[in-house]
Amino acid sequence: MIAIVVSILVAQLLTSIEAAESHCKTLQQILTNQLTFDLGSCDEAYGPYHANTIPLEVHTDLIRANVIDNDPYFRYGEKNLSWVPATCWKYTSNAFALSPFADNAACPIKLSVDGLDAVAEVTLNGHVIGTSQNAHVKAVFTVPSSVLHPTGNVLQIKLSSVLQFAKDQAAEYPYAVPATQNYNVWAEPTSRNFVRKAGSDFGWDWGPAFVQTGVYGDITFYQSSIATVEGLIVRQDLSSDLKTATLSLHVALDGNDVPLDATVAGKYSGGLGFAVYLDDTLYFKTTLNNIPQGESIQSLGQLVLHDPELWWPRGYGAQHRYRIRIEATDGQEAMRHVGIRAVELVQEDLSAAQGMSAGDVSFYFKVNGVPIYMRGANFIPIDSFTPRITSTDRWYVLQMAIASNMNMLRVWGGGVYQPDDFYEAADRLGVMIWQEVMLACALYPRDDAFLQEITREVYAQALRLHTHPSIVVWGGNNENEVALNWFTESQQHRDIFVGDYVKLYADTVFPTLNTVYGGSLLTSTAPVVWVDSSPSNGLLSTRPYVKKWGTASTAKQGDVHFYDYSCDCEDYTSFPAAKFVSEFGFQSMPSFLAYEPVSLPVDWTSGTADSPLFAYRQRHEDGNSQMDAQMTRHFDFPVTCAASTAVTATATGASASDDDAGARRDLDMYLYLNTLQQARCYETALRRWRQLHGNFDTPPS
Repeated sequence: MIAIVVSILVAQLLTSIEAAESHCKTLQQILTNQLTFDLGSCDEAYGPYHANTIPLEVHTDLIRANVIDNDPYFRYGEKNLSWVPATCWKYTSNAFALSPFADNAACPIKLSVDGLDAVAEVTLNGHVIGTSQNAHVKAVFTVPSSVLHPTGNVLQIKLSSVLQFAKDQAAEYPYAVPATQNYNVWAEPTSRNFVRKAGSDFGWDWGPAFVQTGVYGDITFYQSSIATVEGLIVRQDLSSDLKTATLSLHVALDGNDVPLDATVAGKYSGGLGFAVYLDDTLYFKTTLNNIPQGESIQSLGQLVLHDPELWWPRGYGAQHRYRIRIEATDGQEAMRHVGIRAVELVQEDLSAAQGMSAGDVSFYFKVNGVPIYMRGANFIPIDSFTPRITSTDRWYVLQMAIASNMNMLRVWGGGVYQPDDFYEAADRLGVMIWQEVMLACALYPRDDAFLQEITREVYAQALRLHTHPSIVVWGGNNENEVALNWFTESQQHRDIFVGDYVKLYADTVFPTLNTVYGGSLLTSTAPVVWVDSSPSNGLLSTRPYVKKWGTASTAKQGDVHFYDYSCDCEDYTSFPAAKFVSEFGFQSMPSFLAYEPVSLPVDWTSGTADSPLFAYRQRHEDGNSQMDAQMTRHFDFPVTCAASTAVTATATGASASDDDAGARRDLDMYLYLNTLQQARCYETALRRWRQLHGNFDTPPS
């Protein structure tokens, strides 16, 4: 009798699953351009102000509302606006309709926000539906059907102080985890390593601390019949002779969260069909059955290309790409442009080579078997405020790199992952990208919550970016291995922090990337190279995965970050005979053309020590004196000049138009000489390193 009852109950549960699945529809509504928002502080001290449409950022929206008078870059705006990141803000949308979703409420409803920066609480119609603390990955929330209305829906996004959040997280951690504190930055100490947000938003040695917050990406409501297609994964295996490319196609799915009945069945009984197209030609069809709940990667099949057309870096061949598209039977689709290439990092013992000694190891890249001499620069955020950056700006930076004869840009780990259009343009232009995970100049926590957030972030970014052939290097971080030697905490308790480092990069970031790439990252024909840190000495072994510990940034092996502000930068012997220089630099002032709009005549002194604004904006300790010392080595110029007297007259309110013109002229001359000195430093360094480069093959015909 009991067995019969159980059988009836199971049958009823399975019937309810089938009923739920048959009732589900695939729906999507992108509201980004349909919503307008009001901005206000959480305690109503400021606002509400009309904020316009996405992208939204508090500083720029306060400018639009005339609460902030000037560009935040103007004079001391950074410090004068420190109250903005200390305040809790909220964006409240206009009313909008979701009628199709209300009619289909039996199926799970999701809300995604592509760019939520950074500590946010999301409310729909007065009900909190979720929180997020990661600006580097889209936030996804499940929307209870009881919360949603056919019309009149109102979305509210509350943005708490990320400074306070980071400090609270650091205080709750069982031991101190240090990060660099940038000189002369009002926000320090920030504990920025405890929140997933661009490190440079908290200030850096080259930029201001505005600690921005906002909503930058699409707002989308969606439902799916069985599973949401999160993306198409194309794993490539190029034969050593470059004659055969096997493309393994997978789809990243998020299986629906359905009610209690799903826990009995375990998997969906229904199937989801896919059609696979290569350059718009239908190649095959397949059906996936028993799709599990939650995120998963499912195989669709393979495409085998004989004598494939390869993607080459700029100057070495064409930038060919194949177009692969999938269509699901429920209307979902995904598309990728795929460039086929093999990338290898060559690290060979050079101890027997002429001019080398014990411990010398090469560090250079091959693409499609051809050694490539990398010429490039580091790419940092273009502007502090995301809404002001356009695709045209990113295109312009890439064009400047090409005009400077560069073929590589390193997307530096203290900034942000760039939008799709940046990588798309790099693909088409043949500019190689060294892409870093956004972790920089700090040690990081290793608690479960932080590692889970990193896993989610790296998976999402790798899923989005892995088919871009321009990305030839994935780097785990910027300077975090060498940072083990910077801090008192890690010097005194090195074992603890080495353990943290291995847990984060070797055990979390690397395997997460490898999940998307199909375990190919350390093979000789991989589509991309992995380095866990820059600078680093590389790996002692790939199987097992063992790092080559020691002094990072040594000229004998690995890549180097070179900074020596006391050296004579026009003496070529100042520069190490490094195998690969991934970062170096000498500071300079901005041009007068850039400085004038953010200053007043009172700030126009050519002697840097005489200008409070120059001193305030300097984020490298002793930077002004180091620049002047470098200039006095090579030019005959006075460190101070008569401009100081003219500025004093202006500051007291005297009529000093002639004096202003004199101050302008003298400062313009000083800034020109300053940037000229920087250019001469770079010229010496680049000539030195180009003379040292190995014997590289000529580009293929």
